[in-house]
Order: sequence, then C-alpha cells, then structure tokens
Amino acid sequence: MRPVGPSLRTIAASLVLMACAMCTILFLMADQLRWDAVGYAGQSGILTPNIDALARLWQRGTPDSYPVEFPRILAQAGYRTAAIGKWFQQQMPGKDPQATLDFLDGNGWNSWIGRPYVYADDLHPTAWVGRQAVSFLEQNNATTPFFLKVSFHRPHSPYDPPASYLAKVTRDMLPASRTGGNWDSVFRGTPGDPPGCGATPDAWCGAMPANETLNSRLCYYANIMFIDEYIGRIVDTLKQKNLFNHTYIIFTGDHYHWRKGYPFEFSAHVPMFLRWPEVVDSVVNISRGTVIPQLMSELRDVAHTAFDVANATHLVPSVNPGPWRRFLDLEHSTVYNETVHWNALTDGEMKYVFRAFFPDELLFNLTADPWEMNNLADDASYHKELMLWRERLIEQFEREGRGPAFVQNHTLMQRTQGMTYGPNYPQGPPIAPGDEIVMQSNGASHDTWLNHSSGQIELMATNGSALGLCFASTDSRPEIQLLAQL
Repeated sequence: MRPVGPSLRTIAASLVLMACAMCTILFLMADQLRWDAVGYAGQSGILTPNIDALARLWQRGTPDSYPVEFPRILAQAGYRTAAIGKWFQQQMPGKDPQATLDFLDGNGWNSWIGRPYVYADDLHPTAWVGRQAVSFLEQNNATTPFFLKVSFHRPHSPYDPPASYLAKVTRDMLPASRTGGNWDSVFRGTPGDPPGCGATPDAWCGAMPANETLNSRLCYYANIMFIDEYIGRIVDTLKQKNLFNHTYIIFTGDHYHWRKGYPFEFSAHVPMFLRWPEVVDSVVNISRGTVIPQLMSELRDVAHTAFDVANATHLVPSVNPGPWRRFLDLEHSTVYNETVHWNALTDGEMKYVFRAFFPDELLFNLTADPWEMNNLADDASYHKELMLWRERLIEQFEREGRGPAFVQNHTLMQRTQGMTYGPNYPQGPPIAPGDEIVMQSNGASHDTWLNHSSGQIELMATNGSALGLCFASTDSRPEIQLLAQL
C-alpha cells in the first residue's frame, strides 16, 4: 500500500510530537478506495466535496497475541478506543445483505459488476457505519480522550450504491480510462493466459465488456459519493460537540479493487490525509496543505503517529527505531491465482517489481509514466537503475534472513508456492493429523484454539457451550471433515 504524499511519521515530527492531553483521534478508512478517486488528487470535486474540504486542511501522506497491539497501547495511555465497521444482521433479520448481486456469483463480494442497492438507502452498509459513528460522537461525554476508527465497507464490491446516488454520477464525471503498453497483455483473458481471466462475474483479471465496465465504474464512484456524505456528517458532529478543534483526523484506504493484490498504482496507491487540530497550530512548523512528496508513508505509520499523539511511545520502545525509510517495500502472496505472487520496492519516483511466479521483473518510471504503461526492465538505458533496485531487494531478503527459497548466491529465486503467513504472524505448536482442537474462551478477549490428542475437533462458544459441530482429521484423510452434528 503506497499512500499519496508524505509520511505520517514525519508529520508527527513536524508537530514537535505534540501530545495533546485532551485531543481525540479519528481514523477514517474506506475499503478499496483508489488514490485518484478523490477530488484533491485530480478527480472531480463534485463527488467528494467533504473529503476535499478536509484535504485543504490536512497534511497529505504519500490485532491478540502480537507483541504490540494498536488499540491496547492507546488504552494503556488512557484513551477510550472504539471501532465501527460491521453491518449487523439485526438491521434486517432474515434478509440477505448481498441480495443486490447474489444472482451473479452467489454473494457479489468480489464481483466487478455494479447494480443499484435493492434495499432502502438507510439500510446500506455505508449508512449504518456513518450513523453509528455519528451516534458514538453524539453520546460521547467522557472526560478522557478517545480513539475512534470508522471503517467503511465500501467502495469495496459489491458495487451497490443507492439508486439516488447512482443517478447523480455521470460519465463525464469519471476519470479517463487508460490503456497502453504491452506488459500486462498476459492478463487480458485470451487463450493461454492464467486461469480465472475473463468476463465472468468473479474473474480476477481480464478485458471486460465496455458497457458493463462503464456501469461498474459509475457504481464505484457513486459509492464514494455516498461515503463522502457520511464523512461530512461525522465532521459536522465533531464541530457540534466542540471536538473538531481538538481532534487529529487520519483518512486513508487499504488498496483498490478491482482487483486488490497487485503492485501497480491502481491497486497499491491510496489516499492518506492527516489533519492536526487547531489547538496545536502554534507549535506546527509546516503549513496546512503541505505535501512532502519525497517521503513515503503507509498503513504501518498510522499506529506510530497515534502513539506520538497519545504520548504513548514509552509503552512501545521498539517502535519508531529510525532512520526514515528510503523506499517502501511491498509484498503479496498467492490469492485468486498462483501468479499473483510478487515483491516490489518504490520511492515514489521509480518502482521495481519482482514477480516471483514467472519469474520476471518490471521497472516503471513513475515520474514520467505515472500510469505504468511502459515496462522499462528491458530498456538498455535503464539497465543501471534495474540493477540498483534488484540489488536493494536482494539485500533486504538477505538482511531479513529469508533463506534459500528467496535468494541463492545473491540471486532472486523463482517461487511458485505462496507463503500463507508472514514471519511476525503469531503461531502456536503445529497441529498433527489426529489432534483434537477445542475453541473455547481464554478468559480474556477472543476465542483460542487448544491442542488435544483424541482425534476430534469440537468447536466451543466463548461461554464454553458446544456449537454442535464435530470434525476430525486422520493420517489417511488429513483434511478436516465434518463427522456429525451433535
């Protein structure tokens, strides 16, 4: 994930690490929001006036068993923490929340096709998340600061905006479609291309029908317009509660769809803003709206910045070791298809991609070619640049101790198998065929898996009651299989 603009960590430094005793933190996030879909980045401001208004005031920035957990650290620093981002069945008991696009692929979660939302506007996930955030702020009368994360489901598919918002978005409001180059021709869905490419609703790549693609884009941007309206309502509530001038606000996305998982700008480049509150204006030595393009930021910087604001860095001495990064490293393992398996490095001006499955290399000059139309890896005039970035990736793998699967004899290795978990993922003892695993309350926050040895897996609820399903694995049938409903 590569945000547009400077690092949040550098912004915090520019604020003289100003820990405001009663300043709150609002973290706004939209799932699969691409960087150029907001007005401040060049898109029509008609679609995102509230986000754009904040952008004029903001600095723009390019979970249990983990050693450091973001909300727990803030709680230890005296913050009340809350997260909003799920649409509960209680809103429509017995109804199918995915009914808008179920007729296409069963649930529409990964479909690229768009249709107007089939239920009332106020039942849309965007409306639910927005209302819950407003309600939290309206009911907040605590004397302690809070950290509130508001995570909108959309514009992630299904592309299902309310019909009233879809009617407001016209073709002339959309950014131009771009095609060109030939490095991506393998993903067009022609014979011999990776499986899964084509015009099916759940395809992960392919050249799609023009009319349906246009409709999908209209639906995508209509969902963004709907999100923007609720962000405006949230900001209005902050002002009504006299919290706006005491609130740090961070806004970002995680990646773009369709499809996530790529190292390219349309997927990995997202918007990121930071607005500092007026109460610290006197100690800020940069102007609002400042862009520092030579510094790169990413989602991992959000926690660091919040720790600075909350005066909580002493609780996590291993965080923020410095110095600041020279470039971002990006990595993705197999999903959708075995070929979506790569590592990449970028400093915002150049981008190097090693596609581990093929294996091959891509090199883009983002300054001259921001839409990545031309792969320069075979361009003789860029040979030294290619060697520089390849060496940087090799050195990183060696420094991290990735082992011979990644580098041998100072050479990048082809990897046709993905890696399910990163090196920092918490893992317990390995589970052998025949082991029994019981999911039960650990007396703290979440359910846990416990190893036993009788050959069955029984799922337990957090109160210790059986959920009524019994599974087992054996040496001859190592996969988990349903044995009985208890």
